[in-house]
Amino acid sequence: MAVWTPEAIHWLLGAVVGLTGLVGIAWSLFCDRSRGQRRCSQCWYDMSGSPSLQCPECGKRPKRENHLFRTRRRWRWATLGVSISIAVVAIGLWPKVERDGWLSIVPTTALILVAPPAGTEVQFDWVALKPIEHPVSAELRRRRAALRLADWQWNLAMRRTQVIKSRRRWPKDVPLAVSMKLPAWVQLVRCEVTARPLLEGGRTARAGTLRRERCGVGSDLRRKSEAYQVVGRLDASDTGVEFDCTVSHVVGMGDRVVESWSGIVRLPIESVATVDEAITPARNPALNEAVARAVMIRLSFHGGYTANVSVSVNGAVETALADVAVSPMIEFLRDGKVMETVRVPLADSAWPSPAGSRAGHAQLIRLKRDDLTSQVDRWQIRLRGDGELALRDWDRDQYWAGTLTIALRSTLDWR
Repeated sequence: MAVWTPEAIHWLLGAVVGLTGLVGIAWSLFCDRSRGQRRCSQCWYDMSGSPSLQCPECGKRPKRENHLFRTRRRWRWATLGVSISIAVVAIGLWPKVERDGWLSIVPTTALILVAPPAGTEVQFDWVALKPIEHPVSAELRRRRAALRLADWQWNLAMRRTQVIKSRRRWPKDVPLAVSMKLPAWVQLVRCEVTARPLLEGGRTARAGTLRRERCGVGSDLRRKSEAYQVVGRLDASDTGVEFDCTVSHVVGMGDRVVESWSGIVRLPIESVATVDEAITPARNPALNEAVARAVMIRLSFHGGYTANVSVSVNGAVETALADVAVSPMIEFLRDGKVMETVRVPLADSAWPSPAGSRAGHAQLIRLKRDDLTSQVDRWQIRLRGDGELALRDWDRDQYWAGTLTIALRSTLDWR
């Protein structure tokens, strides 16, 4: 005995109503043809016995004889039929929408077109205190779309989600670098994307891995290394760089690797003379004060004599720094003389953290714990905005180019 499920009833009801709508559309648009009979094209009066082109009923006079043999279109009935057909689609798809959400009926290609850039799919909701994934990314993940994309869809996904990214302007004296990130919906499977620039001596950049990762720390280190990868040098006349890209993934529970897609992706990158032409310097007293309030420096000695310097920018303190890269070169001064210099690249903090927050750290080479703590009041720390280091901050087009000096004592962490 057949079991009538709610979904089957929806489809049966939709088929009956849909057939009615299609019949209505066909009747209203195609069934009332002239069949050789002369009719007024405005009031449809029978003009078979009238030798003139002018309608005796409404007075309309067509320009040509063939206008009297037009098919009568009943547009109101056709509109009703189209409305019924749309209702049928809604009735038929409602169970799927109710089960998987309205995005489940959107074609995969359309979802790729509106998908968020790679690395921005998950945001922390400070009201609900939990991470929230972008609905388009969540739907692509649910479909396991990474295993089903055609070649042209992969090409589209590579461009739209910015899997490979660089600056539109790059200084010719600085080795060209790119950032590579896999979209969250691709990371459902073991997947790797490689991009080799078509430059002389170009080096291949990578994102993802085909190996089984069992350590979260190792995964974080891999993603950090993928965020800035040197791939070669630009010529002075370059206005764009082509990358030979390949997408591979592991099939099933084994280790069989399948090449999903390979093709060329072109990034518009213009070679410029200086760093300041690639990223705009910003220097003014107000910005220096904002940096002084938002930047926190900690000098720590964990388990020995090695000194580590950590720098963070609190985005909740100074929203004015949200669009400004803060990537300092840090100088350690004793009695005004520079004793050691370190460069600390800052990257956007992972959630949960306020928007605009960044952090980074570096290790001192020459200076040890005893050097810094024996006569601590003689030491100062000077921060200088570094444009070349700010190139790593891919989403910001200007950088802090000021100078800030603070006492070393205020940065010490004695743990």
